[in-house]
Amino acid sequence: MFQVVVSSVVSVTHCIVSMKVNAAVFVGDLADKVLWVVVHFFLLSTEISVFIFGLAFGHLDSNTSIKWVLIVTFFISLAYSSTQGALEIVVPDEDFHVAHKDYDIFTHGRMLFWSISSVIFAAVYIVIFILPWTKLRERLDLPSKKSFYWYVLFLALLNITQAVGSGSIYYGEIDGICLVDVTTYIYFISFTPLVCWTFLAGIF
Repeated sequence: MFQVVVSSVVSVTHCIVSMKVNAAVFVGDLADKVLWVVVHFFLLSTEISVFIFGLAFGHLDSNTSIKWVLIVTFFISLAYSSTQGALEIVVPDEDFHVAHKDYDIFTHGRMLFWSISSVIFAAVYIVIFILPWTKLRERLDLPSKKSFYWYVLFLALLNITQAVGSGSIYYGEIDGICLVDVTTYIYFISFTPLVCWTFLAGIF
């Protein structure tokens, strides 16, 4: 619940700041990029922790184990977001430089990084989605809520599409921009409501 609230607040703050700053000025461009990375950090942290809680809920029998999950997800998200931010700010993608305004469009850490990370996330989500149809379901204590698997399927499809889109752009197919734009829009506006609907709807 805390992560959902924080993600929502940070997202709204990013929107307000982005409308106020001038991206054509270095400071404004840098602030906008940093906020993009911060927003994705909190969303990714929520995404990973929800994923782990969903899989291991029956085994998290103490506050200590829950804290360890949150600590691990924090550092995984921090490592990912730091890499993304470093690539975005230090070595921005030249193909997304707007010359007449002298600023760089945010590319989520360049297309190759985005494509590879999307493939990895998609693979993890696909494996989890198909587990109930394998013999491993007899050995593992898998989640019983169908909504968890809809959640996993949604993220798997989203990451597959992002991998295809960003990979296409990396190899010079400009039409891939449509895929990355649409999937980015869907992720940033729907992820937090999806978490609320999947895991918190029964509480409220």
